Amino acid sequence: MVLNNLNLNNLKVFAEVFKTKCMTTASRQLHLTQSGVSQHIKNLETSLDCKLFDRVNKSLLPTEEGSKLFLEVDRALELLESSVNEISQKEVSIDGTVKIGMPIEFGINLVIPRLVKIGQKYPRVKFMLSLGYASEMNDLLLSGHLDMAVIDEYKMDNKIEIQRLAEETLHLCCTQSYLQSKNEPASAGKKFYESLDYMAYKDGALVVRSWLNHHIKRKNLNLNIRAQVMDVQAISRFVVRHFGAGVLPHQLVEQLKSNGHSIVCLPESHQPLRNSLSLSFIKNRSHGPTTRAVIDELLQGAPAVKSDKPERLKS
Repeated sequence: MVLNNLNLNNLKVFAEVFKTKCMTTASRQLHLTQSGVSQHIKNLETSLDCKLFDRVNKSLLPTEEGSKLFLEVDRALELLESSVNEISQKEVSIDGTVKIGMPIEFGINLVIPRLVKIGQKYPRVKFMLSLGYASEMNDLLLSGHLDMAVIDEYKMDNKIEIQRLAEETLHLCCTQSYLQSKNEPASAGKKFYESLDYMAYKDGALVVRSWLNHHIKRKNLNLNIRAQVMDVQAISRFVVRHFGAGVLPHQLVEQLKSNGHSIVCLPESHQPLRNSLSLSFIKNRSHGPTTRAVIDELLQGAPAVKSDKPERLKS
């Protein structure tokens, strides 16, 4: 196939020589030596097995084949240059669907409002959301079913990049009614906390024990775990029905209070217990402009979650 033997540079030089009808002028326009221009023309003539220019009285005149070739080459080069300029210089179009995974409570209350703002900024962007836990997000990212995911401190696969997004403050909560049913004041320390009933996440009560260790410096308490469920809304339903105490994120505590529930946060030390949340995506993956824009907006636009100090227990 003749096209396989053609050199694009040879065609560009040919087009310039045809326009100027002079090797010297063409060489200046192309920033090449005159001998270099001449060699390009010779190479092209060899590839096409025809003569493209005649020298008549020191003038350079295109042959019939040369004139015919120029009409096609000039049109093709103009189209090619236009296409390349359009790709490299146009404003990037932000549109299409971005697939995002996120934890239920944090996602609904904090990530989705951010996505609304991003969607308002980029009207042609659509979101496909998956609500669940970090372990699920890990597999969905690796399989390509998600472009990105918001996760907590779960250890993800080393192929996944993690960037800190925000934090949520965790409180150990119960209702005022449940608290009054206990005979021990919170100041009693070990005795009080071992008298409580607990709702824990399905992690061996790790979150509850982390809270106790962080705030009252107790690691080996004998806890009465009445229910275990890997869902923050389910934990909150147990709490508001006076079944015991559970660890809840600050934004959910405030929501329950605003809905009229008498939620009490048990006494905390000066430093709150925070759960770090991060944005995760596959390392070195070639993200399109839309996915990249959403990643950048989330990382730049989501400040760390701030928590007011919890309500103090009345003595």
